[in-house]
Amino acid sequence: MRSESAIIFFSTFKSNLVKSFAPKTFILLFTLVGVYSTVTFFRGGNFLPFPDNGGGAILATSTKEAQLAVLTVLNNHGGGNVPVMKDNSSQVDRAFLRNDTIVNFTRLELSTRLGNPVAGYQIVTSNPLDDAQNDASILQAKGFTAEWLADPEGDAAPETLVFLKSNAFGDGRWILVYRRTKVKMNMPKNWTPEDWTVPDHGLENSLAF
Repeated sequence: MRSESAIIFFSTFKSNLVKSFAPKTFILLFTLVGVYSTVTFFRGGNFLPFPDNGGGAILATSTKEAQLAVLTVLNNHGGGNVPVMKDNSSQVDRAFLRNDTIVNFTRLELSTRLGNPVAGYQIVTSNPLDDAQNDASILQAKGFTAEWLADPEGDAAPETLVFLKSNAFGDGRWILVYRRTKVKMNMPKNWTPEDWTVPDHGLENSLAF
């Protein structure tokens, strides 16, 4: 009888404890996330890397100077047009805006390989390579050209970043970019005041994307 009473007592105690602390814990975590997001928003820093649904446009610029000029124009309009992150590779300088649009400066070699596109569209997927190959097959079956390039920049694993070009995309004037979520790739860094200045070392101009 005593053992049954003890079991009932501890079960009730555990239930009350959970009911008492679970809501408070949830509220605390929610508050901390809210404070963090608010602070990073006003500081122009990185946001939490989720939700990362893709769908953002990728805009091309012809030179590094042109990229910074375009970013200056967009930044003047505030809101989602402000650059908050950067992700540069050996071939591409990327500036992420708050609305997930990317403004690129791409080196001439890669731009030429891609057919000199002027824009792109992001698709976030767990299997960039498989999805790009499947979509290429669909385009080819419908009579269009389609070529996928896995990690054309040479800085990421082939299965994490894939480009797809096709004459169905405005005669090749834009491309599809398949990538994994930011948490599964290199996290972008904060956009800083120094990023508004062109580096002293020479930068090869790009024709487009």
